[in-house]
Amino acid sequence: MPRRLLPLSLRRLAVVPLLAGLGAVAAAGPAQAAGSTPQQQAAAFARAFAGTSAQVTAGVLDDSGRSLVGVHPTLALPPASTEKIATVGTALKVFGPGHRFTTLLQGSAPLTPPLIWKGVRPRIYPGALVVVGGGDFSLRADGLARLLATVSQAGVESVNGGLWLDVSLLDGIRTAPGWKPEWLGTEVGPLSAFMYEQNLSRTDPDYLRDPDSGNLQIIASWLSRHGVIVRGGLHVGRPSGTLQTLASVSSQPLSNLGTVTLQDSVNTWAEMLLKDVGAADGNGSTAHGQQVVRATVAATGGSLGIAYDGSGLSLQDRKSAQQELGIVHGLAGTSIGPALLAELPVSCTSGTLKKRLCNLGGRVHAKTGTVDYVSALTGYVLDHAGNRLWFSVQVKGNLGYSARNALIDRAVTALVGS
Repeated sequence: MPRRLLPLSLRRLAVVPLLAGLGAVAAAGPAQAAGSTPQQQAAAFARAFAGTSAQVTAGVLDDSGRSLVGVHPTLALPPASTEKIATVGTALKVFGPGHRFTTLLQGSAPLTPPLIWKGVRPRIYPGALVVVGGGDFSLRADGLARLLATVSQAGVESVNGGLWLDVSLLDGIRTAPGWKPEWLGTEVGPLSAFMYEQNLSRTDPDYLRDPDSGNLQIIASWLSRHGVIVRGGLHVGRPSGTLQTLASVSSQPLSNLGTVTLQDSVNTWAEMLLKDVGAADGNGSTAHGQQVVRATVAATGGSLGIAYDGSGLSLQDRKSAQQELGIVHGLAGTSIGPALLAELPVSCTSGTLKKRLCNLGGRVHAKTGTVDYVSALTGYVLDHAGNRLWFSVQVKGNLGYSARNALIDRAVTALVGS
C-alpha cells in the first residue's frame, strides 16, 4: 500500500529532542510574561518536559493547523483512552449525532389476535418470540423491562414457539487483540449485538465466554417473574419464517452516548461503537470497524497509527503526538466537529477532568488516557487571550500515575499562558 502523506502542517511539526532541542525553543521567551504569545506558550509547554526520565511525545498546533512546537512528535507510544476520539468521531460521521440504537422484540404471530373468542383473550402465544440485538450498548434493566412488558401486558401466559436471541448484527468475538485476560469482566464486558448492563451483570467464566446464552436466561427469568412461561426452549439465533415487530426500545441519541463514552471513558461503549460502525458498512467486527475508522481519519488527512481496538485498552496500540493531533484537529474540521468537541471532558467541570486543572477553570477541553505506565491527554485549550491551541501529550515511564498527570498538567498550564 502506498504511504499516505500527512498534511503539510503536520509534516512540519518541529522535532524538539527532549534535552538538547529544548534550548532552541527556550529562545522564544517565557510563556508566563504578561501578554505572552502562542509561540511563547508552546515553547514553555515543551520546556515542561525537560529533565524527565519518562518517554514523551507531544506537540502543539494553532487553530489553523500550523505547528508551534513538538517534543519527539513522531515517537509512537500507547495512546490509551485518547483512542476513543477517533472511534466516537467516526461513529458520529457514520450515524449522525441524532442516531439511536434500537433493540427489537419480534414474533412469528401477532401479539394481540384480531378476534377475541367469547370475550376471552387467548393466553397462549403460539409462535416464537425473538429479541433482536441492535448493537445498543446502553441497554439496562429498565429498558429491557419496557421491551418485554408488551408480552405480559397483552395477557400472555405461555410462549409456545421458544425464546430466541438474534445477535447476528455483530460477530461473536468478545475481545480485541492486546487486552489483558483479567480486563474482560472488569474494564470491558464481553461484546455482542445484544448487551445487557454492558454485559457486566455477571463475571463468571461461563458468562464471559458466552454472554448470549446468559442473557437469554435473564430474558426468560424476567418473563417468568411476570407470569409468562416459555415453552419450546431457549435459542441463540433466529427462527425460520417471517417475523413481525411487536415492540422496540431505543437508546439515547448518539450525541449523548458519545458524551458519556468520552467524558467517563467507558471502554465497553467505545468497543461497541467500533463494531457498530463496522456493521453499518456490512461487517460487524472490530477489525472491519477499524478499517472504517482508519478511512474516516485518512479522509481528513490524518493517520490512525497502529490500532487494534476502539477504546485504547490494547497494549499493542501505538500513536505519536503528530498522529493524535492529526486525528483530533482533522475531525474537528468536519461536519461533526462541533458535536465531537462538545463531548470532550472539560477541566474542573466534567468527566475525567472534573478534578484536574482547576487552576485553569474550564479552559481545557481534552480526552484523558491511562494504561500501563502511560498517561495521555489530547484536545485543545483556550489560552489567556482566547486563542484555541491544539495539543497532545503521551508520557510513558516508571513515574507514578499522579506524577505523570502532574507533568502533563504543568505543560498544559504553561500552554494557556497569562
